[in-house]
Amino acid sequence: MGNQFKPGDMALVIASAFQENNGCQVELVEFVPHGSMISSVLTEQDFYNESGEGIWYVIGRVVNPQLELAGESFFRERQLMPLRGYFEPEQQKAREVELCAWIASRSCCPGHPAR
Repeated sequence: MGNQFKPGDMALVIASAFQENNGCQVELVEFVPHGSMISSVLTEQDFYNESGEGIWYVIGRVVNPQLELAGESFFRERQLMPLRGYFEPEQQKAREVELCAWIASRSCCPGHPAR
């Protein structure tokens, strides 16, 4: 794992294959080494990292149509820019409520209902 991030950090997506993710703020949940498995905090679906390198599992206003995900995704460290600073608890709670509403209204893939 790189030393640039740790779980709980906020980051900006700067190089996603899905253009709509670029510029989105995410929270880093867990670093997933190559060959490891992680369970989604939103859907409890298991994902196996076969990317050839470690990746970060994140939550935020992001989509991953390839994996049929909305509100969570995976990024390499080089695809993220750290956001530093103190976030007031009220700001954090407001962002969480906004994220939940956005996920509930979003369908990331044709033919799949909004989550």
